[in-house]
Formats: sequence, structure tokens, C-alpha cells
Amino acid sequence: VQTKRGTRLFADGRFFTVDGRARFVPVNTAQPAGRTDNRYPLVLNTGRVRDHWHTMTRTGTAPRLNAHTVEPYIQINAGDAAQRALRNGDIAELTSRRGKMLARVQISDAVLRGQVFAPIHWNAQFANQARVDALIDPVVDPVSGEPEFKHTPVAVRPLQTLWHAFIFSRKALSCRISDYWVKAKGRQCWRYELVQGAGSCAKIDWRQRAKTWFNEDNPAAEWLEYEDSGAGLYRAALIRNGTLQFCLFVSEKNDLPERGWLASLFERDAIDETTRYSLLVGKPADRSLDVGSTVCSCFGVGRNTIMQAICRKNLCSVDAIGRELKAGTNCGSCVPELKAIIAEAGTTNKENAA
Repeated sequence: VQTKRGTRLFADGRFFTVDGRARFVPVNTAQPAGRTDNRYPLVLNTGRVRDHWHTMTRTGTAPRLNAHTVEPYIQINAGDAAQRALRNGDIAELTSRRGKMLARVQISDAVLRGQVFAPIHWNAQFANQARVDALIDPVVDPVSGEPEFKHTPVAVRPLQTLWHAFIFSRKALSCRISDYWVKAKGRQCWRYELVQGAGSCAKIDWRQRAKTWFNEDNPAAEWLEYEDSGAGLYRAALIRNGTLQFCLFVSEKNDLPERGWLASLFERDAIDETTRYSLLVGKPADRSLDVGSTVCSCFGVGRNTIMQAICRKNLCSVDAIGRELKAGTNCGSCVPELKAIIAEAGTTNKENAA
């Protein structure tokens, strides 16, 4: 750090006090105020994610930043997840002595047994029951006033669900109809993730709901629909003047297709016949067109694109990926994820060779 004059701070051995001497505050170590027990056996640690800041008042409206981390989540160790019957992609219910939170499950070896991690950013503007501070005890440091954000005893269990859904829409919608919902601004659309807990017995007429949401009265507009009531599936899309305006995917199981390719369709000037046939499947006929979830926000590089380049061109380093795809060459925040993908690709190649 340098001052305006170009000299380094504290180079003269003085601090910004009257006598130039540092002020130290003696600290007496103490155990956390919140203690785990049989009811709340896990320790919640909170923090930020790479592409969001504070309560998302600015980053929440930036499509490029939303592309990487769309939803609130918890990271949990595989052993703790198995003990609680949690799977990747489930919705978890976290409870503490103070409150409750819902978040998507990520099983990760980056978290030790007995701990869970959750980001701080989501609030009632962008998600429902996703405020991590609802869990934190009102215990603060006597000097700084900082709450005990890094050590809150919690219980974690899977949310029993009736249905899962997602929506892409060119216009913002009011989709607050479920226990868990999240909205995120995309490049040319809004994305909504919805999950209803099993406590509700209300039936939804999805066809009527979709048309109410979009309120389309243009006779030239075309609705595409697929429904299998026995399997609990419903899918719909609205095309107007050749461009995709809206799509809805619903399933009673957590088995919905990946979102990346569908989101990319909203950036197209027109939907061709081949794409139209694949639209309600949720996957392109040519799998190479599905770039996957965003890894590099700076250049919009998807996971599938990176994995394909690694396998096709035998890329074995972050630098090699950067030269080929530019991923990781700007801010560098995606480098750890690139390293993990390289390792995963190496394991997959060895398994295929065997």
C-alpha cells in the first residue's frame, strides 16, 4: 500500500496516533457462546462467494455475476450429508435456536465433518427463507460489535418436497408461490427456481398458471406444451415473432434438465426448427451446443466447454485452458474451479481407459 506521495505506509515506523505508536488491544480467548448439542450438532460458518458482495444490491442485478452462483447454498461434508440423507441438489432446511433457512445442497470435501458453510448474500428481494443472519445468535464481540458469524450451532435436514420447477422469462414475474424460490437476472431474461415443500396440499394448474404469469394476448404467439400427469411433469414455452419469451419446467422429482442451454436461447434472434424440437426436452440435439454452467464469469465460459476442450486437446493446466478459451486469464477467481475440472477430467479419462 502506498500513499499519494508514493511512499509506503508505515515506512517511517510511525502509526496514525498522536505519539506515532501502535495501540494493541489485549484479547482473552474464550469459547464460542453457542455450543453444539444433540439437537444442533453442526457448526455453521458463513462468508461470501466470489461473484457477489454484501446483500447483492448491485451484484444481484449483474447478469454476468449471477451466471456463476444463482442460488443460496450450503456446503456440507459427504459423511454428514450421508448421515442426513442429503444429496447434491437437494433443498436443505437449516435450523438454529434462533431461526430457519432454506438452501441448495453442495456436498464438498472442502468442509470438515461437523461443519457447514453458507453464503451471506441472499435476502427477501432475491430469495425466500434464504437469509443466513436469521440463524445467527445475537451475541456480539464487546469491542467490535461483530456477531458470532463463524460459529452457530445448527441442525440440517432435507426438505421433503412436492415439486421442483424453474422458469425463464423475458419479463420479471411474481413467482412467490412456493416455500423455496430464487430469482436471478440473466443476460436477456429472468431466471426463477421454485421448490414446494411437502407440507402443502394445494394443487396447481400449471397451464393456467403459466398463461397467467405471462398474460400473452397476441394471437400470433405460439405456446408449446408437454404434460405427463402420471409422472408429475409439465413443460411449456412461449414463442412470439420467432423469439423465445418464456419457458416453464416442472417435475415432482428433482430431475429437471440443466439450465445453461435454455438460458442461452433467450440471446438468440430467432428459434429455428431444430431448436424448437429440442426446446421442451431441455437439451439440444447437438450436445456440443450445451456449454454448461458458467465457470468463468469474465468471458462467459461454461463447464461443458472447458471439459470438452480438456479432453479434445489434452489440456492439462490452467494456463493451457486460458490460451485456448481465455477462462481464468482476467480476474483469476475461477482458477480453483478450473483446477478441479482438470483433476476431474484426468480421473474420468483414467476410468475410461481402464
